[in-house]
Amino acid sequence: MPLQPWLNRTVGGVGLTIALGDFCYETTTVILPGFLAVLGVPAAALGLIEGAADAMASFTKIVSGYIADKLGHRKLLVLLGYALTPVGQALIALAAGWPLLLAGRLLSWFGKGCVARCAMPS
Repeated sequence: MPLQPWLNRTVGGVGLTIALGDFCYETTTVILPGFLAVLGVPAAALGLIEGAADAMASFTKIVSGYIADKLGHRKLLVLLGYALTPVGQALIALAAGWPLLLAGRLLSWFGKGCVARCAMPS
């Protein structure tokens, strides 16, 4: 059986998806404090939003890791994670107050948690 080149469409597509996803996460993280200031939201809300989002990502890693390891739905969870992230980012972009911003951040970090654990090899 001839060896397949390692740089194929799948590797390129996954690499591009990961790079764009990370760009999306990091851009939101950098812009969020200024966006909250423009909305007139108190600085304490940033801590609440970031803490809740990090807790969501951590909890999601535990649950999605269990599902991926025990039930074998790794690919489905990764696709779900990559699909939910832009939806959460869109909610952040549409936010006129901190509750919708919190919902978007939680949804994005839920997706990030799915991807972070399930994209890793067992």
